[in-house]
Amino acid sequence: MNSSSAISGVRIALLKYGAGNTHSVVHAFKRLGHSLTQIEDVDQMKRYNPSIIIMPGVGNGSYMMRSLIERGFVDFLQEWAQESMPLLGICVGAQVLLDSTEEGDTRCLGIVPGVCRRFDFYKNIYSDMHTHHNKINEQLCVPHMGWNTVEASQSHERGGLLCDSALYYSYYYFVHSYYLDTDTHHCIASTDYGLRFSSIIGMDKTIGTQFHPEKSGKAGLALLYRFLTKVCGI
Repeated sequence: MNSSSAISGVRIALLKYGAGNTHSVVHAFKRLGHSLTQIEDVDQMKRYNPSIIIMPGVGNGSYMMRSLIERGFVDFLQEWAQESMPLLGICVGAQVLLDSTEEGDTRCLGIVPGVCRRFDFYKNIYSDMHTHHNKINEQLCVPHMGWNTVEASQSHERGGLLCDSALYYSYYYFVHSYYLDTDTHHCIASTDYGLRFSSIIGMDKTIGTQFHPEKSGKAGLALLYRFLTKVCGI
């Protein structure tokens, strides 16, 4: 593996494992002036010798782990993270960074301590509507789909990814039925959806976002830019 110091020729690897929203991720990084190379197995990864690895995420965490195992990525990714090399996981790509997921009761990469849990709740709201006194039953839907904000944790709000207050007052695009549950030390930011969950997690140069920055407009691009500059040192 190459050294993380002074990345001159930046080589960004995008894991292609049979799932994931690769097109939008490629387009987002292209707008930031960087091209991505899609990598399908560990032998190709070693030949490419990347500077940065991106794990996109649309799909099933259990399926993703099976695919990572079949393609020989697991040991490589664990060693990569242990050597403090830049790694970004998006949505399901963030969920498999944890120790395990309740989706298929599956053991994951174990890079960031925590468990990926399923939303299991509903909320009844009753209100009078003018003189009709109608009852409204509002259920918090699963999956959590749409725009929501993130709130930087106290230990991270003055530096790193969210050092610009505009980033954590902005809205980001979420679509997920399972959420990141990690300790405060590894929670960079959190989001409220019936309960407060970790929406950005991190350990050394490994970062995971439960939302999709590549689908989150200017705020998402700004966050990816922060990842490249603050975490990767580009």
